[in-house]
Amino acid sequence: MTPIIEARNLTKRFGKVRALDGMDLVAPSGQVFAVLGPNGSGKTTLFKVAMGLIRPTDGVVAVDGEPTTDRTVASLAEVFGYVFQSPSQMLFARTVREELVYGPRNFGVDETTFDALVADSLERVGLADEENILERAPQTLSFGQQKRLAIAIALSLRPRTLILDEPSAGQDHRNAIRFMAAVRTIGGLENLFFVTHDVDLALTHADRILLFRDGRIVADGPPGLVVEDEHRWIECNLRPTSLMRANAAAGVSGPFLEAQALARRIVAGEASPRRLDPSVRSAAD
Repeated sequence: MTPIIEARNLTKRFGKVRALDGMDLVAPSGQVFAVLGPNGSGKTTLFKVAMGLIRPTDGVVAVDGEPTTDRTVASLAEVFGYVFQSPSQMLFARTVREELVYGPRNFGVDETTFDALVADSLERVGLADEENILERAPQTLSFGQQKRLAIAIALSLRPRTLILDEPSAGQDHRNAIRFMAAVRTIGGLENLFFVTHDVDLALTHADRILLFRDGRIVADGPPGLVVEDEHRWIECNLRPTSLMRANAAAGVSGPFLEAQALARRIVAGEASPRRLDPSVRSAAD
């Protein structure tokens, strides 16, 4: 299967600063990726290049097997929907309906399809049954409703991939878990990337972890395998957590389990010792 994103020797310089420094990545379709690393390590820059918003200085990034330099921003908007950290960054129109049709109108989508598009976007994020939702001012919605509306806006061009920037921002861990669980049930999405500093959220909701440092991906693999190198983890300004260590000790390699689910697994005798998987890539190896 053709990767959703493939980067080869990808470099992006801003003056003397190398935001991306010879990055390599193969991200297969059909998975949930958590993207972690220090501020300024290249996480957001990678997605800006993939979406065609900025051009690489050197190297190439391909989306669905085609270099982004050969594609228009409009065509890439049908692949990627981007959700900002704060929903208020995406909300500026007078009504919810105007928010939802702004992108499609600017990309030349047939306006006769707008009613169906708006209804579908709201349905997919669970806002369709809110009373008079279309005529409400976005700023009058609750924070949780604004987060869901921001996703609906990103879905209005019907992308196959959703990119979430700090989905847990402004929420406690319990609400962040509920939010991520709801996102994963959205129909029609093939891929999900979320950039986060919330270690436990990443480890419990991702199939794969992309660990960034200094413009490179220094580890790429299932959560339980990426965290085996605790020194590398700490070098990326990430803290080991009790949940992380408990899952690793129980031999969980894919998405980690929340505390209660992990306890049930241990009681049931399903825990097993960890084994190192050679599929984990590390620049430090």
